[in-house]
Amino acid sequence: MVIKEVDDKTPIINELKKLLKNPKIYPKKKDQIKFELYKLQQGWKNEKEAAYYINTYYKDSEKVAVLHDIRLDINGITVQIDHLLIFRTEVIVFESKYFSSSLYYDWKNKAFSIKTAKGFVGIQDPIKQAERQTINLQRILKDIKLYDMLPSEYKFYVLVSPSVNFKGRMPKGILKADKFIDQFRYEDENIGFMEGVTRLTRFIKHGFGKIVFVAEQLKELHQPLDVSFYLKKLKLDWLYS
Repeated sequence: MVIKEVDDKTPIINELKKLLKNPKIYPKKKDQIKFELYKLQQGWKNEKEAAYYINTYYKDSEKVAVLHDIRLDINGITVQIDHLLIFRTEVIVFESKYFSSSLYYDWKNKAFSIKTAKGFVGIQDPIKQAERQTINLQRILKDIKLYDMLPSEYKFYVLVSPSVNFKGRMPKGILKADKFIDQFRYEDENIGFMEGVTRLTRFIKHGFGKIVFVAEQLKELHQPLDVSFYLKKLKLDWLYS
């Protein structure tokens, strides 16, 4: 069941476009605005695409509570999760990533890179980013006394567009958005006996009503981004002071 959809980023996009016409902002700063605008638009497109594939399987399911595009800022801990799937047996964190070119993973050095006109350029490890978001989510859930209402097993993955070209084999934490269900099915089909017993115990303990309650609470705590976030990031908040 989908509890929350992806936020509409149109108001932020429109405000950033207005800044490009502001005569008080010099050209170099406008280039920075264009870059942030590009990232926002591509990221939003990627989130919606991933949400489409997730919703295809889980929109009306009573096995999982789905929250897209959830941002929490509690007790000094900030977490921004693109897609959160709360099952009765486990909690899944999906990080959506937009890559405009081929993605490569160096197994020897355990490093990611993308193809550019100047060759392959190193990027931050997206799996580690998803892991950090998951750790911070757990910390927040403990702070707001909801952690014990959910299964104790947490998993994290990175979803990329189906159009992304993989140069070589990827770590199992990287999944194409239209293929993630295959990974889930594979794991379910290859589950061991003891893990099966553990999952059954979790399934009985965490009823659907309980996970929906937690999802609704997180939705209420959601703090969406607005243009002020970008003004501060671009050091342009003086425009509205």
